[in-house]
Amino acid sequence: MADDVTRLPLNRVRLGFIAGGCFLPVLILLPFVLALGFELSSEMLGLWGLIAVFAALSFYIAGIALFTPHGLRLDAYGMSGYYAPAPFKWSDIAEIELVTSNKNKLIGLRLHDRDAYWDALTPRQRLFRLGQPAPYHASIPLAPFKATETELLALLRRYWWNNR
Repeated sequence: MADDVTRLPLNRVRLGFIAGGCFLPVLILLPFVLALGFELSSEMLGLWGLIAVFAALSFYIAGIALFTPHGLRLDAYGMSGYYAPAPFKWSDIAEIELVTSNKNKLIGLRLHDRDAYWDALTPRQRLFRLGQPAPYHASIPLAPFKATETELLALLRRYWWNNR
């Protein structure tokens, strides 16, 4: 298993629907803003800002769907990839569990040394990691992947068990 590398592909169709859902407010607001004209009042600037935020978010998600080759990369040394919270060695992980949090399904990772992981993150990464499910130090979302939750959990546990 030393040379075995598994790359988990993203579900591009699901990410496309998410990007389209983010673009829907742009399609709804843009005709109203164009009909009202291009005056620079505070209300109009607010609407243009809202349109810009939703458009940027939808293009960002579409870019992930189109140009990210894989969501997770698993090998004998650990896991990395776009949806990995950080590059982890298998020896750093104490437990891998399936977590349901606010109707979202996640893979929860409990680490041996949470403080070392936290210190390695940049301040921006720390800000996005504050909403982790309580007993877990890191999590991986299941929605972007083609694999089902049981397949992904079994694959992660197999790599973790064989290489720690």
